[in-house]
Amino acid sequence: MTLTPAAAVLLPFCWLFFFMAISSFTYGSLVLACQSTERRALLDLKKGLVDSSDWLESWATGDCCKWSGVVCHNVTGHVTELHLGAADLPPLTTFSGEISPSLGDLKQLSYLDLSNNDFSGSSVPDFLGHLANLRLLNLSGAGFTGTIPPQLGNLSRLRYLNLQTNYGGNLTVEHLDWISGLSRMEFLDLSYVDLGIASNWLTVVNKLHFLQELHLSNCRLRSIPSSLNNVNFSSLSVLDLSYNNFDDPLFPSWSFHLGSLTTLNLANNRFRGPIPEGLHNMTSLRQLDLSWNQFTSLEPNCFLGLSQLQLLNLAQNGLEGEIFSGAMQNMTSLIDLDLSSNDRLESRDGIPDYFRTFCSLRTVTLSGVNLRQEVDEALRVLSGCPARTLESIRLSNCQLFGHLINIPFRNFQKLDTLSLSRNIIAGQIPASLTDLASLRYLEIFSNKLDGPLPLGIGSLSQLESIDISENSLEGDVEESHFHNFTKLWLFQASGNRLSLKVGPRWTPPPQIEILGMGFWHLGPQFPAWIRSLKLLTELNMSSSGISSSIPSWLFFNSHFYSIDLSSNLLNGPLPNIYPFMSILDLSNNSLSGSLSDFLCYKPDEEKTMQVMNLGANEFLGEIPDCWRSWKFLEAIKLSSNKFRGKIPPSLGALAFLQSLHLRNNNLSGEIPPSLANSTKMVALDFSRNNLEGSLPAWIGGGFSGMMILNLRDNKFHGQIPKELCVANSLRILDLADNNLTGEIPRCFNNFTAMVQMNDSEGVIQLSYNGTGPFFETAVVVIKGKLYEYGSILKFVRSIDLSMNKLVGKVPEEITRLGGLQSLNLSDNSLTGDIPRDIGSMRSLESIDLSLNQISGEIPPSMSGMTFLSFLNFSSNRLSGRIPSSTQLQSLNSSSFAGNKDLCGLPLAKNCTRDRVTDESGGNGRDEPDEGDGSGSEFKWFYVSLALGFIVGFWGVVGSMVLNKQWRYGYFHFVDLLWDKLCCRY
Repeated sequence: MTLTPAAAVLLPFCWLFFFMAISSFTYGSLVLACQSTERRALLDLKKGLVDSSDWLESWATGDCCKWSGVVCHNVTGHVTELHLGAADLPPLTTFSGEISPSLGDLKQLSYLDLSNNDFSGSSVPDFLGHLANLRLLNLSGAGFTGTIPPQLGNLSRLRYLNLQTNYGGNLTVEHLDWISGLSRMEFLDLSYVDLGIASNWLTVVNKLHFLQELHLSNCRLRSIPSSLNNVNFSSLSVLDLSYNNFDDPLFPSWSFHLGSLTTLNLANNRFRGPIPEGLHNMTSLRQLDLSWNQFTSLEPNCFLGLSQLQLLNLAQNGLEGEIFSGAMQNMTSLIDLDLSSNDRLESRDGIPDYFRTFCSLRTVTLSGVNLRQEVDEALRVLSGCPARTLESIRLSNCQLFGHLINIPFRNFQKLDTLSLSRNIIAGQIPASLTDLASLRYLEIFSNKLDGPLPLGIGSLSQLESIDISENSLEGDVEESHFHNFTKLWLFQASGNRLSLKVGPRWTPPPQIEILGMGFWHLGPQFPAWIRSLKLLTELNMSSSGISSSIPSWLFFNSHFYSIDLSSNLLNGPLPNIYPFMSILDLSNNSLSGSLSDFLCYKPDEEKTMQVMNLGANEFLGEIPDCWRSWKFLEAIKLSSNKFRGKIPPSLGALAFLQSLHLRNNNLSGEIPPSLANSTKMVALDFSRNNLEGSLPAWIGGGFSGMMILNLRDNKFHGQIPKELCVANSLRILDLADNNLTGEIPRCFNNFTAMVQMNDSEGVIQLSYNGTGPFFETAVVVIKGKLYEYGSILKFVRSIDLSMNKLVGKVPEEITRLGGLQSLNLSDNSLTGDIPRDIGSMRSLESIDLSLNQISGEIPPSMSGMTFLSFLNFSSNRLSGRIPSSTQLQSLNSSSFAGNKDLCGLPLAKNCTRDRVTDESGGNGRDEPDEGDGSGSEFKWFYVSLALGFIVGFWGVVGSMVLNKQWRYGYFHFVDLLWDKLCCRY
């Protein structure tokens, strides 16, 4: 066959292609099986692992390259990858056990993933540092503990290292110098590893030139340099230093030089001052999280260049001033915006109109920002372009007002979350709300909404959670309101005046877990439909007019977390209650009988209840001594019942007990010493009983965190122990109406919680129920009246030692309690003067020193007590003038009665310079006692005055009479003076 020239040229290439194809096919079919040494290494690894799901069942026979999670090189057969992370396993399956050292025999291993397993207590194996070919090592969330071996620094080819340990692990480092050996590193995550001693962390990380992602969240880093001479890791795109609480308050300015940075997370540190203007240089930023810091303001142009920003989170700072500056107008790429919980942040014009151009916006969270805008206007701004993408709108506590009636809800077709709670929105809930077809979460609680609940609300078939509590809604709620709620698990509507009108066979949405119908009309019988809610965990039917007994089937539900049936007319005995719930409130009912069957049922069974409130019922007999199995209790309220006998000693076995209220019973005996073991005690109220004995010293020394101590109206005797002053957190101290003797301790100034008013936190947050934190309550006598404080208890500061037998002076040290609001020391035997610096107690609203033997004058410093509205100094030995002030002169004269030597308003006795005039009659002056020297001083004053006048008068007039020249000169002077005055005018 004769070849053409062209074919002759192509023929060698065709043969070459043919032999390459055959060679490739033949060699590929002869891929080697995994090496025997590597097979043995994998089998040893399997022996050390605990595999509950038998996922490694294939690791027994055949080619190990075909085993689960094993990847081999397609030519050499060497094991190169092990995918043993929990994400590769069946659901809810993890490995545990130990990592065999034979893993080090896999010399060609480049990929090792053991993430999210459970190697609790095991150390990170140091032999991993010999796997020289590793490019990816993922041990995140695997539960390793101990020190990270520095041998990992030998992995010079490593590009991905993830040691995040937020799932039960406890990793730390001796130093971070070993990171310098990871020169090719692109991804590094040491989040939750304790790097507290690694002060040079930034210097070391700066040597990783190829680093693209750095995650050091919650690493206990102490310092962060605000500047860096040379930024070498300029390829960084993700920087996460959140939750470190740096000691350095300055924003790290070196981050401004990271031109490739797309994500910056500095949340939950302690950066202070203004958000710096240098941020505008970071033009590549897509996500910026500065939440939970202490930033106070925004520099004018800090957001000017961030036109590509998609996430901006400035929540939980101290920002103040105008927020929606012109610099934000260019952020048209925003997807997620969170400015919440900045109470001093405001917008004079509400949500600005340029938000209509934010067409990518999905989540808007402005809760706590003072918008002061009509609610319909705010939502109209958001109903333009963003309505195509908006999924969540949170505008709670924004001072929004107006009505919901004119809002175009039909424009929010993708909205699944709407929160308008804690505003001043009035009017009815409009029927147009049902246009939100995708809505899953609706919060409009704590407003001024009225009228009925729209019947069509039941058409919101996607609704999972609705909270309309604390409004003024009224009318009937029928079965059709719940008709399409096939996904509803939370229904909170307490604090309204609604009535449920359903048939006897009605069944509510069966998947409801949290149900709040407090203050509804549900009675008189206990609602039988509750029995059908098998998943119910939290139930509130307080103040709902139920007057029957509690059905025994109610507590068969083992899912219960919280039950509140308070303030009804429930009667009969307490049934056997499921003891493993957290909160039980049956207070203010008519329940009766003994608590023995309830408290002492299965005494060896450990109960988990945290809050037990059975106050204001008719329980009687002794309080059972069966508390040892209730060891998780934090609050016990048995006040206002008919209990008698002694306080049970087993209450001292409750190590977590913070609040114990036994007020208004008929208890007797002494306070049991075992209570000294409850060292977490914060509130103790044993008032209005017949308890006796002396006040135990440990009640202050052992309860250093005590905030409320009320032992009023008992039979305690002896002195007030000085150890009480150790309880420097004390805010309310009431020891009135006992038989206490001795002096008031001078160390009361140690009550630092009363020195300065600090109401940033609630008094006690014990647990959590469906409507929010469970706060402490207290009964306090102020201004002679009984008050029960709940939500505003954190503002109350009071001391009441009245109706005892205390002696001595009112200690000067007590005037240092500048935050004290009420002081009652009346009906004792106190003597001496009123402390002269009492006026420094500027927060005092009420002070009662009556029925004592206090003498001296009322200190002038009291003129500055501008908050004082109640004062009683009657029946003492006070004298002198009542100081002038608006507060003191506006009081009733009875406040000063029984002090015969007091004068001035509001008393009828007026004070003059030299005498006291009684306008009601009498001789016009108070006669001094004879023999005390005051009468002679009074007479010699007037004698001296008369002699001085005579000498002065005749010394001048007599000279002019006797000397003619002086007389002429005097009258000439008078004439000249008259002329000048006449001419001038």
